Amino acid sequence: MLGCVIRLIYARHREVLEQHHIESGQTFHELGLFLKRRMKSLQANPHQSLLEELDLLLLRLETLAAQDLSVFMPLFHLFNIRLTLFPQQRWPEKTRGAALSLDL
Repeated sequence: MLGCVIRLIYARHREVLEQHHIESGQTFHELGLFLKRRMKSLQANPHQSLLEELDLLLLRLETLAAQDLSVFMPLFHLFNIRLTLFPQQRWPEKTRGAALSLDL
């Protein structure tokens, strides 16, 4: 299921992300690392760097979605991935360091 949602974001919404110059390569790299570990051991937990990458991308997409509705669906699917992997985490908050790196 998770792999399908990841593929959906990348295949169906890649053009929207590229149009807005959203770099998602590191996020998908971290997801790939997690999925490889999960295939080796079903007890593998998602790692902190994956959460951080998902949060950065979510915050960027949230800002863009307020201006362009075409960004909403990638935002929605990405949040579903985050919710699946980190159900105990709340919506990411913009911190001073994150806000600086989110400047468009």
